[in-house]
Amino acid sequence: MVYLVGAGCGGRELLTLKAQALLNRCDTVVYDALIDPEILIEAPRAEKVAVGKRAGRHSESQEKINEILVKKASEGKTVVRLKGGDPFVFGRGGEEALILERNHIPYSVVPGVSSCIAAPELAGIPVTHRGTARSFHVITAHTAEGLQNASKYAFLDGTLVFLMGLSNIWKIAGSLTDGGMPSETPAAVISKAGSPEQTTIRGCLSDIAAKVTAARLETPAVFVVGKTAAYELSGTEQLPLHGVTVAVTGTEHFVQKLTAGLSGLGASVRTAAVLHAHAADTTALDTALKNIGSYSLLMFTSVCGAKIFLGRMRALELDIRSLGSIGIAVSGGAADEYLRSFGLIPSLVSAGSGEMLAREIVSRNERGRVLILRAKRGSQTLTDILAENNIPFADLRIYDVDGESTVGEIRTDFIVFASPSGVECFFSSSSLSPKTTAVCIGELTADAFRACSSNRVITAEERSAEGIIKAIMEEIQ
Repeated sequence: MVYLVGAGCGGRELLTLKAQALLNRCDTVVYDALIDPEILIEAPRAEKVAVGKRAGRHSESQEKINEILVKKASEGKTVVRLKGGDPFVFGRGGEEALILERNHIPYSVVPGVSSCIAAPELAGIPVTHRGTARSFHVITAHTAEGLQNASKYAFLDGTLVFLMGLSNIWKIAGSLTDGGMPSETPAAVISKAGSPEQTTIRGCLSDIAAKVTAARLETPAVFVVGKTAAYELSGTEQLPLHGVTVAVTGTEHFVQKLTAGLSGLGASVRTAAVLHAHAADTTALDTALKNIGSYSLLMFTSVCGAKIFLGRMRALELDIRSLGSIGIAVSGGAADEYLRSFGLIPSLVSAGSGEMLAREIVSRNERGRVLILRAKRGSQTLTDILAENNIPFADLRIYDVDGESTVGEIRTDFIVFASPSGVECFFSSSSLSPKTTAVCIGELTADAFRACSSNRVITAEERSAEGIIKAIMEEIQ
């Protein structure tokens, strides 16, 4: 089965829900170069096949792409053919559908938000407007035919939207002028629409090409010509993080919560890496659970540990009431919130790191046996603090972390790291602009970042999404 899916314009927040669901469960993603790398994070377990399709840099011919789709589908795989914008708007989706029909391969088409409408809209340009433009015309500027006919479009009454025309903007502007369009006609070019790097250059037909060349805009870009290009209806709401760009890393729950908080304050947010926690060997945990009464305190340094602990209790069909007499200490608000949803109320909640939580346990004169439930790559300092104060403990490394990261350079104002695992995952395939400031949860994470980058780093005082937002707010004020 093949799904011809439109990826929309920009990052994954403009994906349709159906596109997101298909990426989550597909076996293979065949994607174009114009796809924002963060969208691929939605398909963490899928085979990923890059096929290019960017002007001047085609890595595969259309015939080869067709062969890949037929081959993968014939192997019984669920394939997502992921295209920028909409698959049937200059995406050659129709050609691929015909090939699939000829080979008797079932397929379905999932519409996407096309850049021909979305890019101008994100720049505040309506492609139609009562009394100004009653129509709009979408034109590919990538082909010789499109360029040869450019002068004919000068007589069209409406907004002209040229796709894939950045490299030919001088020819297009000149042809429109030669065709009789007034040189003072408003024009605009929107580069990387829908991403934190979105840039809009405005002018008129006589100077837009020179302005775009001077600005060194990058593809993908949309060229808009017509009276509506003079509008700038980008919204008047003034939020405290308007104009601030942030890349986030972390578990899916953390990324979603942080993205919602930052976006609600006006920031432009993109996902740089998503981490997935998975249970390690459960032998030691199973033994501890069967002897849970021998512990006086459970210690969770993250919500991931709490989820795996309770998940294992369910798997072993252990009654949660067996924890009734045992205290619970957690680091971070997410773990506290999760445990409370099961009626388990922590007796100690630390806003800081696991080491800070250990010191707070010491300050309470804890003398019973502590069961530590945390990641494989946790800090040795935590157990050293307990040992130095003669507090008995069992240190169980119950989960490990892997993840999906974007590829290429991140050029946002800030990037957020919640753990050393996030730092490791990100730098395995990505890099940072020297101007990007890192915001880290805990000194352990900050140290891991410093080992990978010389960029400026700040540490959030609170171990939570709210703490990260507070640190960014304080930084920009």
